[in-house]
Amino acid sequence: TFWSVEIAVPREMLEKPAGLDAQDGSTAENRWLFNIQRKVYTDTRNAEDLVLTTQREYSYWLPTYDTEHPWWFHAPQQYVGALSERSAPAMGLLNFVTMPSESSETFTAEEQFLVSAIEIEGNTKIATEAILQNIPIQTGSIATGSQLTWLIAELRNHDWFQDVRLETRQEQLPLENQGNPPVFSVHIRVTEAPIISAQLIRINGNRSFPTYLIKEWFQLNPGYIAVAATTLKQRLIADFYSNRGYEFATVKHQVINDALEFNINEGTLHEIRFTGNSRISRAELLSALDLRTQDSDGTLGSKAPEIYHRTLGQSKVNRMRRELRENNEHFKSIRGWRVQREGGKNVMIVEIEEQPIAKPSVFPIIQFNRVHGLMLGAGGTLTTQFTGTEQALVSISRGFSSKIWNYHAGLEKGFFKRQPIKLGASSYKLTDVSSNTYLHHGDASLSASYYGSALQDYYQRLGIQGWIIYAPSEWSYFRLEFRGENHDNLSKSTDWSYLNRSQLKRGNARIERGQLRNLALVFAFDTRDHRSTRLQNFHTLFSANERTRRGWRGQFAVETTGQYLGGDFDFNFYRFEIARYTPLSGPHQLNVRVSGDFSDAPLPRQRLLHLGGGNTLRGYNFNRFAGDNRFLLNLEYRLINETIEKDSRDVFGWTLSCFLETGSVWWYGDAPFANSDAFTERLKTSVGVGGSVFIDPFGNMPPWSFAVEVSEALDSSFSLRNPIIILRFDRIF
Repeated sequence: TFWSVEIAVPREMLEKPAGLDAQDGSTAENRWLFNIQRKVYTDTRNAEDLVLTTQREYSYWLPTYDTEHPWWFHAPQQYVGALSERSAPAMGLLNFVTMPSESSETFTAEEQFLVSAIEIEGNTKIATEAILQNIPIQTGSIATGSQLTWLIAELRNHDWFQDVRLETRQEQLPLENQGNPPVFSVHIRVTEAPIISAQLIRINGNRSFPTYLIKEWFQLNPGYIAVAATTLKQRLIADFYSNRGYEFATVKHQVINDALEFNINEGTLHEIRFTGNSRISRAELLSALDLRTQDSDGTLGSKAPEIYHRTLGQSKVNRMRRELRENNEHFKSIRGWRVQREGGKNVMIVEIEEQPIAKPSVFPIIQFNRVHGLMLGAGGTLTTQFTGTEQALVSISRGFSSKIWNYHAGLEKGFFKRQPIKLGASSYKLTDVSSNTYLHHGDASLSASYYGSALQDYYQRLGIQGWIIYAPSEWSYFRLEFRGENHDNLSKSTDWSYLNRSQLKRGNARIERGQLRNLALVFAFDTRDHRSTRLQNFHTLFSANERTRRGWRGQFAVETTGQYLGGDFDFNFYRFEIARYTPLSGPHQLNVRVSGDFSDAPLPRQRLLHLGGGNTLRGYNFNRFAGDNRFLLNLEYRLINETIEKDSRDVFGWTLSCFLETGSVWWYGDAPFANSDAFTERLKTSVGVGGSVFIDPFGNMPPWSFAVEVSEALDSSFSLRNPIIILRFDRIF
């Protein structure tokens, strides 16, 4: 909002109009004109509803600004008096008053006289009695010359008159009254302005504001009302509606049988127009918007149209956005919306953005291990909307040392919107890890290529898989999956590393070759405040996020392998993982993870469970302990600090943490819970501290982090002299 004050200073008296008489000339030099103006500028382009920029002006004397050039200053046109010979004042009048001296020596008493009669001439519509009621001097009053000067100034400023002239005539007093004040009669000649005589004020069409308030706000009272004042009040009422968002409101007035009527049309929409929609029908868009309009021919539809104002438009568009996001898979966003007057109709235009028919994405494959050496490749997904929601995935990579090609190709089809179900199938030849706990690809590749560490063992999977996914909400899903694949050994093909180049790396562990047929049911949920996902074998899995402060993340799974499914392996497998993130106070938080994996038969070598390093017990070497069953508990105290960049809106942060981890593994047939002493002896525990830095880019890019952790095992050989130092590119849970 901008305020401005305009002051018009008069020219020298040499340039005064020729018609200036002596009566006006005495005060012309002291008459300055002024106007107070308010300009409202509204910009909501960053708001969700994308309302266009609007600008309005309000003049607190008389809004006579040029509609084509609203930035022009107000001119003293239509001013009544010495500086102009027009009517209806456009600017206020500043009178500079000379204060009388307080000294008693200069005080002079002003001569008084008796008003014997007051005569009004020239009035044709306004009754003489009405004029006399507005004059503070009455017959028989004692008055002075300055009071008469003030009287004529007040009458000239009254909107009833275009011009006012005053003269006085002295009357002779009898000899016996010679000592009394002189007697004068006052003669006032007026030129009336266009006048309306209204015995009644009516307000019609006002549905949003009550009649008595409009009359009170704009001082609409019965009596004589100047046409110019009526026009001004009409404009002020229109500005009142416009300032409150009624962009199509119009106000007109008329006189019918001595009644002044203000007819208000608060404004309705005649047409709603959508642009950018090709796959979403107009009927569905209208239903989602739910805004009643008036038919273009002026007749009302089945329901009365709604009075349009900006707040109503915003709420309806926001409702439309929510409805379409929930119920239409082709909808992406509302680019913007606006209203305008077009061909005598009030039109709302809404710009719709639909989901692209095909949305591709590409990702690189860069890995290093002692089996393949440097592995390079690429993959991509293609999401389409031809028959609903489809997604295709293709990836291919090659090991430069092993000369082995890997590939993965699959297709997934989605059904329904409210309760989505996905069906998918894929064929693959992949290199997998002989461990139930995976390292981040970056962690494993860094350890192998830089340090020469051989942390993981690998084997080859060749087969097909099919799945059904049901997602009852955005934070949970069920997945039923079948896999039929052949497992084969892979051999070491390189000993290269940046450090320890001459050191021979250990060979890749052998697995139990054979055919595996597996049916698994998985339920996963995630209610964290900051979530991340990763793509693994065509499945989107919930993963750790550095910014998580509160919430739950969990997974439950049941697998059956072999038996009636066939294959070379026969076992049932059960697993669970539950993580809880709890804020304590401010940046402090306590995080807990409990997980368990259990088998009812001996597991093949490539499916054994391990503890140590990785994402389990960081105080022990990687995969130090192995078995067919496993239990793990992680406790973490964490301090986090975040900073949001104002320009890019990216989040930069760092964390400090201390942790305690304990767990146990045992073979099939063991009895770890036979007594508490036996179970306690099997528990392996480690403690440590760590710190990390992270960046969470604004948008859809995943967060990036780097952490350094120091951990030590709590066993008989406990010593702080040889801690294990871990570098990682993600959070373990």
